Amino acid sequence: MNNQRFILGDYFQQPPVYYHATFDHLSHYLKNDRYQAVILLLNLYLVDAKDHEIEFHRTDTPHDAKDKTWVADHIWLDVNHSFFKSIPQELLYGDEIYFKADVEQYPISREDVLRKRNFIWSKTQELNNSIFQNWRAMRKRYKGEQYSIKLASIKAQIKANNAIASQQQKKIKLVDYGLTGIRDIHVAKYLLVVQYKTFHRIHYNLRKLKINDYSKWLSRRTIQYKALKQNKK
Repeated sequence: MNNQRFILGDYFQQPPVYYHATFDHLSHYLKNDRYQAVILLLNLYLVDAKDHEIEFHRTDTPHDAKDKTWVADHIWLDVNHSFFKSIPQELLYGDEIYFKADVEQYPISREDVLRKRNFIWSKTQELNNSIFQNWRAMRKRYKGEQYSIKLASIKAQIKANNAIASQQQKKIKLVDYGLTGIRDIHVAKYLLVVQYKTFHRIHYNLRKLKINDYSKWLSRRTIQYKALKQNKK
């Protein structure tokens, strides 16, 4: 699971709350044989309906340079016609919005998460093998009842090690959290547009949004603008 998004788990199956986020870019993916618009948002933190930051106290929460407490460092969010209708002008890299949304949970099979779980188990088995090999080297020292008692102790220790490893694996959950049902969307800040040739911020053409070529064109604009702005730094 992402190191930040686990905090969203606190709001899973809870009433929706408001989030403030920085826009990165617009993209698409294929969903039910149709292209679904999706936006990448950065540095999400909790706010109220008036965009005032809500403080909360967790020792494991990251902070940005402005001492904002993030609930997620990045998130992909499906958007629809109502999203674009709520935005006065085109969103570009660095612009900021706030909105209300629900938290969703979904299963994951990311390789880094699986490796962490497998590493815990493999290290435990190495420890158990070492314990058993030491026992094999020393077992001739034990006779009769002492042998049985020592062997039972070794088996109990190995069983306990496996139980601890299993509990540690369970703490690394194979789930992640995201946001869904975005609504009550507001622009918090438009940044000044970097001047480049004839590039300027546009209004979304709501009638063309269902046309894939137009939507893809909007996506390319946001990606190209991000590259342009980063090159200007």
